[in-house]
Amino acid sequence: MILSGRRLNDPPWLAVVGWAALAALHWSTDYVASPGFSDFKIYYLAARIGIAHGWQHMYDPRLQDAGWKVLGYDFSRQSLPDRLFLSPPLVAWIATPFTVLPPPAAYLAWSVLTIGCLALTWWLLAPGTPLWRSTQLLASLWIAPVLFGLMLGQAAFLVLAAVAACWWLLRHDRPSRAGLVLTLIWIKPNLAFLVPPMLLLLSERRAMAAWLAASLGLALIVGLVVGTDGLATYLHELMSFAGRPFNTAATVAQLTPTSQGAHMLEAGLGGLALFAGWRQRRRGLELPLAAAIAGSLLASPYLHPYDFTMLLASVWLVLRGSPPRWLAWAMLLAIPAAELLFTFGSLPLLAFAAGLVAAVALVPTMELRRRGSVTELESAARA
Repeated sequence: MILSGRRLNDPPWLAVVGWAALAALHWSTDYVASPGFSDFKIYYLAARIGIAHGWQHMYDPRLQDAGWKVLGYDFSRQSLPDRLFLSPPLVAWIATPFTVLPPPAAYLAWSVLTIGCLALTWWLLAPGTPLWRSTQLLASLWIAPVLFGLMLGQAAFLVLAAVAACWWLLRHDRPSRAGLVLTLIWIKPNLAFLVPPMLLLLSERRAMAAWLAASLGLALIVGLVVGTDGLATYLHELMSFAGRPFNTAATVAQLTPTSQGAHMLEAGLGGLALFAGWRQRRRGLELPLAAAIAGSLLASPYLHPYDFTMLLASVWLVLRGSPPRWLAWAMLLAIPAAELLFTFGSLPLLAFAAGLVAAVALVPTMELRRRGSVTELESAARA
């Protein structure tokens, strides 16, 4: 059907731009009101310390405390554990080029990078017609973990894009490049650490070999640049503060009264995710990788609300995997689960991730690939 020279199912670019502008206005307003509350500032300060004092000192809490007082901003009023740099060195190195700018301009430039990573993930993974894909983009901009992560300038979006690019490269028979790109999960390894073992279960040996070689090379560089003293400081700070409720409240540990019980639950859920993916290995890459991402969140001992942005990749991979209709429709539950994040905490999203893993495990392995599920969802969206 044609209306004013355009097909009705063409992408509604005006709506896309309008909604994106509203999202940008929303988080820029929050940023102007409180410019210090940005996780990017932590990366920025770590990079500045590394440049000025040497990379072996970027985890020094005294230098970080002094740095916050020099930079000012609202973070200087927070307790030190809540503003310590506890990310792998790769994050500070990626943030280094942005230190040529003052913090407000650097934040805006970094935001271009994070938004670009989200857009790349959507471009590579989101299935369906242009209208259906555009609708998914609009929805993703307003999902609570995504919007929260964008406002904070979270590095999780780099991991999201790396996993999406890995899938795309594997689908286009470029396994070595896929493995190299997957090395970027070391930015935040707790978000996708089950993806490499899932590739091994899927017999993606070339991708796994490339990932392992690149990871070992990165570890060697870290050891040479950061040094033993710097790494010792990092491990000490990580072990001292990683178990704080601020870092564990969003994990499945909240369901158990003891740390031993939490570790057992995390290990069990991670094992279930790997089993679910292995069971569906004949159906393609999509369902196994979706289970690996969701399982990584379930098994992670260190998680924050914005980290659930990774579930976007799981949902899109499931829809691309020609799932049964009931599983395709169930992916819509991610939206209310995400919007309940600041009301009921992470429990709805953890329940969704666990349900996704269980569903992947229950899908009949010999069932023919069904292509009607996504089409039906598109029809419902158009209606």
